[in-house]
Amino acid sequence: MRLRPASVTIIGIIVLVLGMTGGISAILRLVLHSDVMRQEIAKNGLPISLQYAISIVGPLVYLTGGYYLLRVLNWARYLYFTWTVLMFAISLATSPMKMMLLPGILIFG
Repeated sequence: MRLRPASVTIIGIIVLVLGMTGGISAILRLVLHSDVMRQEIAKNGLPISLQYAISIVGPLVYLTGGYYLLRVLNWARYLYFTWTVLMFAISLATSPMKMMLLPGILIFG
C-alpha cells in the first residue's frame, strides 16, 4: 500500500465524519419532518423531493470519497471536490440565506 500524506489522512477522516453526520441528519430529517421544517425547506428553490434525494446521496458520496481518499485513490479527490463545488453552486443559486454558506466556502477553500 502506498504511503499517504498526513494531510490526505486528515482530509479523508474529515470527509468520512461529514458523511456520517450528513447521513444521521438525513435520517432525522426524514423521520422528524415537522410543519415548520417543511415550510423552511419550501423556501428553497429546489423541489422538496430533489432536496431529500440530495440529502441522501450527499452523505453516500462523502463516505465513498473519504474511504477511498484513505485508500489513496486519486479519483476520490475528484469525486469529493466535484460534489462539494456542485453543492455550493446549487446552494448559492437557491438558498435564501447565502451568507450562511460563507464559512463553509472559506473552510473548503
